[in-house]
Amino acid sequence: MSQQPSRRPISYLTVVISDDGVAELSGESQVLYLPKNEISAMELTTGIAAERPVMQAIGAAIFIIAGFIGTFAIARWLQEGGKLYSFYIFLSFGYVVGLWFLLGLIRKRTFLLTTTARGMRKLVFKGRVDHEELAKFIETARHDFNYPIRSNLSEVV
Repeated sequence: MSQQPSRRPISYLTVVISDDGVAELSGESQVLYLPKNEISAMELTTGIAAERPVMQAIGAAIFIIAGFIGTFAIARWLQEGGKLYSFYIFLSFGYVVGLWFLLGLIRKRTFLLTTTARGMRKLVFKGRVDHEELAKFIETARHDFNYPIRSNLSEVV
């Protein structure tokens, strides 16, 4: 019984597809891997890429409130004098983190919404998406690797 030689993995931006499964990369590191035999459906779509958007929104609110408290304490110190604790200076940077969290929520991304027995995961194409290149990538994944990818993008059918 001979086994078919495995094909070379294909990749586009941060998503890699192989005979064995799909992965999302960050630099050279694999941040998410889903074995092919666990995947029941895949859908190419755009939207909020955050895995847990409600938790991210709560985190953003906490950091923005912390930034407001720190900024208020600094403004009060500038007005009235007294002691300024470094803790308040640290808190005032909460705005930056909170806004970064919010940006991640409102920014639309293209991703593969992948359904497995353990739930749904998003494999995000980070970077500037070229719809022609993405269409070639999806077509290869469907035909050469037999992945059940459905597309909600009019540019990629």
